[in-house]
Amino acid sequence: MRAAWIAFAVSFAVCTTLAFMTAAPVGVSAEDVRAEAEATQTINPDLPADAAIQKAADYLEKKQRSRLTYLFSAYLVLWGLLGLYLYTLARKQARIEAELKRLSALWEDAPEDSVG
Repeated sequence: MRAAWIAFAVSFAVCTTLAFMTAAPVGVSAEDVRAEAEATQTINPDLPADAAIQKAADYLEKKQRSRLTYLFSAYLVLWGLLGLYLYTLARKQARIEAELKRLSALWEDAPEDSVG
């Protein structure tokens, strides 16, 4: 069971590292920026091309970053559920081991003639 907890801790550390990676700038493709900039200029034709491109890039990066945040949140929930499951298994195993020790002590204390 100790190995399972170690695996859980390592996996959680990797997941936390992914969370810090979501704060890093996210790249988007030039085609996506161009298409978004054209759509922005269609809506607001007075906007200069440079401003439309910057606005499009900012919008797409924000959108991509929110996707990564949702992905990290999903991983966090899954690891939380896995940790809860491991905790439940550890408690059940401890109860079974305690019951096994109690039964073993009863077996050793039983008189010889009552054992079939």
